[in-house]
Amino acid sequence: GGSGWSQDKTDWCCHRHDCCYGKAEVAGCSPKLDPYNFVCKDKQVECDSLKDRCQKMICKCDSEAAKCWAKARFNPSLKYFQQNSCGMIQPSCKADKNKKGVLLENH
Repeated sequence: GGSGWSQDKTDWCCHRHDCCYGKAEVAGCSPKLDPYNFVCKDKQVECDSLKDRCQKMICKCDSEAAKCWAKARFNPSLKYFQQNSCGMIQPSCKADKNKKGVLLENH
C-alpha cells in the first residue's frame, strides 16, 4: 500500500486490504506469497470451501477488496497525485474510517 491519509474510496479500499493482510500476517500467514485457489459460485468468490486457515483469510481479504474496488469510481483528478501530499498521518486499522469519519466495517 501507500502512505498517508487515503484520498478517495479506492484508497480506502486499499487501506482496508492492507489492514486485512496485516491481520493475516499477525496470524502467521504470508498473504503476499501464499497462493490459493478459489471457486466462483453465482459470480461470487467462494472462500469458505478452502481448508487452509491462511488461504481462507487471504481469499477473504482479496474478495472483500475486489468488491470494494468494484464500487469505487476512478477519480481522474488523482491520476498524477503526489503521494507526498498525503501527509505522514495514516489511518488506524482499528478505527477504519472514511474521510467523512464514518466507521467502515473492519475485516
